[in-house]
Amino acid sequence: MKKMKKRLNFLGMVFTVTGLFSLPVFSGEPVPYQAAASPPALIQATDTRTLLNGLRIEILSMPQAPRVSLHLLIGAGSALDPVGKAGMAELTMATLIQSVPDWQGDPQVITRVVEAGRNFRYEVEWDTTHLFAECAPDEISIYLQALTRFVRYTTLSPVRFEKVRSDFMKAAAEEKPSPRLSAEKNFDRILFRGNPYARPLKGTADTLKNIVFGDTVGFQRKYHLPNVSFLSVVGPVQADELRSLAGRYLGIWIMDRAFPYTFTPAVPPKALQVASLDAPDSAETVLIVGQLMVPRGSSDFVAVELLADILQSTRWESFPDARVSGELTARKLKGSLRFIVQKQGLAVGKALGEIRQRWAQLAQTGPSADECSSAVSRYLSTLQEKARSSSVLARMLCLADAYQLGFNFFERLKSTLPRISPADLRLTAQKHLTPDQILAVVSGPLSEPDKEELRKQGWAVVPPEMPVPVSKP
Repeated sequence: MKKMKKRLNFLGMVFTVTGLFSLPVFSGEPVPYQAAASPPALIQATDTRTLLNGLRIEILSMPQAPRVSLHLLIGAGSALDPVGKAGMAELTMATLIQSVPDWQGDPQVITRVVEAGRNFRYEVEWDTTHLFAECAPDEISIYLQALTRFVRYTTLSPVRFEKVRSDFMKAAAEEKPSPRLSAEKNFDRILFRGNPYARPLKGTADTLKNIVFGDTVGFQRKYHLPNVSFLSVVGPVQADELRSLAGRYLGIWIMDRAFPYTFTPAVPPKALQVASLDAPDSAETVLIVGQLMVPRGSSDFVAVELLADILQSTRWESFPDARVSGELTARKLKGSLRFIVQKQGLAVGKALGEIRQRWAQLAQTGPSADECSSAVSRYLSTLQEKARSSSVLARMLCLADAYQLGFNFFERLKSTLPRISPADLRLTAQKHLTPDQILAVVSGPLSEPDKEELRKQGWAVVPPEMPVPVSKP
């Protein structure tokens, strides 16, 4: 189970493209990503098919790739976990994966299907669930049959469930949150108060014990539907053959009425807020600063990514040698833009003042021409580099479909991004950056005099770990 809980978070060259290119969080041993000798000429599907059950299939023929990458995105994630049962979406997937050896069928076929099933990995995010694997070109039929076993002829073993839940609970109980992890959890709890995004992505020992086997069976049947799902296949494939095979094996996946995705919307802070976590013995201070931001499907999302990159690339006077990172979360509902600073002896007051000033400057005057062109150049360079990997491309095609970005979204970016001007980014910043409505979370030494100084600057110091009432889906 320790292997099952490994996490690989590939941030790429710059954090601005997190929403597009972050590699999956794995359950089990990571499968090496195969990069092609060169990226494809067009970063878009070359063939598509939508089955009668609503499943959309994207095919990208990439003859130079050494293997075929399959990626199934199901449009349901941990945001649909019931109240008090956080972790159900992941526990369901982990039980499905662990139940692969229990698959039944023709002995001449099932052995190969089980072997393929063992090679699939999963990732559960707030809005999405991912199943993915790589195979040789002549193994596509077997791997599609394995996918069918996960979503149509599902096997959820009660014995496997008990073992997986026990291991999950043990891992959660033994987890010792780092100052950064504590800060991140509290940031989400406060910023998304009243919304499912306020809950932790992973279950806790207290919530996992509330989940019974029947819950996972019901969750899989209710939310793992073909009409909210997307399959992409990238590599040396024959489109006509693949469309036929996909229809044969996945066309029998039964559709149902798509579940509504409406939750109580998160309410942004009305003023400057800072939450201080008690961590006097911490070796370094962790500071997270951010605000609510646009959904992934927003037409302004990429422009905000460019602004985020410009923020990250700023030369900060009050913390020049600090570790700086960030994230623009890609979610169906409003996500967040957050900026993370880690440094021993960080002068929190000065850092917050400088960050807020930069936030306000971008909203007032926008970036310079050099900052704009550099951000665009980095973005396009990263896009081209990631296109070398068939696994990443398969994920990108699914995400473009899931967020309704358009089948040729990445090709359009290649032509539209170079035309973005500093004036365009200034308008985006004026529209979305709110320098007077920022949330900050501090984990590390922060004395009462420090807090008093923050209050003088206009920051309201709020208590951490505040109760979060979460609405039901």
